[in-house]
Amino acid sequence: MVRLPLAGGTGIRSRVAGGSRFSESSPSAATGPSLSLRSSARPNEPRRARSRTPPRAQTNIKMRSIAAILAFMCVAANAQQKAIVVFTTGGNGVVGNVTFTQEGGSVRLEGTVENLKPGEHGFHIHEKGDLTSGCTSTGGHYNPYSKNHGGPHDKERHVGDLGNIVSEPEGVAHVAIVDKVISLVGPTSILGRAVVIHSDRDDLGKGGFDDSLKTGHAGTRVACGIIGTLNPGTQSLAASSASANVGYLTLISLVSLRFFQS
Repeated sequence: MVRLPLAGGTGIRSRVAGGSRFSESSPSAATGPSLSLRSSARPNEPRRARSRTPPRAQTNIKMRSIAAILAFMCVAANAQQKAIVVFTTGGNGVVGNVTFTQEGGSVRLEGTVENLKPGEHGFHIHEKGDLTSGCTSTGGHYNPYSKNHGGPHDKERHVGDLGNIVSEPEGVAHVAIVDKVISLVGPTSILGRAVVIHSDRDDLGKGGFDDSLKTGHAGTRVACGIIGTLNPGTQSLAASSASANVGYLTLISLVSLRFFQS
């Protein structure tokens, strides 16, 4: 805005350059007529700062995403691996077989055992796949974490504690178990170990006997067998498929990592 003295010295006329606003004002007694320039435009408002996720939170999100991808890769690699145990040792006429199927983080057991006396029978995985002296050479319950004996749903249990199977009046037991502790893969795999069927009921560590917290007071060993891979040809195909899946998932994870780093 340019201030110009008015005719007769009665005031100052203001004229805004490039605008249409005019105003009159009295001159200042101290300074007299003056020339000044004022912009009629509004000052720019400060930009709002964009909200950003704190660096630590970003790191946590990335780590969780990576962990989820790796967990998914492990589940895909371990899916549908199979094994079998055939009961031919024990000298009591007990025969049968049970298959093991890895389904993600769980193992499904299915099968039939014949010539058992009616009732419940302790059913455990033992540490050694050694039948040189019959079922006695299979060692104790598979217990890599040195815990007390318990039931299959207890936190305090041996890895090999699978509870009881039930023989019907005709002497046949139908096995149908899903367990989240045993595994066919990894450092605590049950492959190559033995399954033992006992003469009596497993008290699941709650019977109060001297051996309840060791064997479940389940009696003698009436049948046993070694857990082996089921159908090597099919297993090879499954392993190849699992390897391919892992390859694809690895590629996805690398792309994801690149995205998270950007």
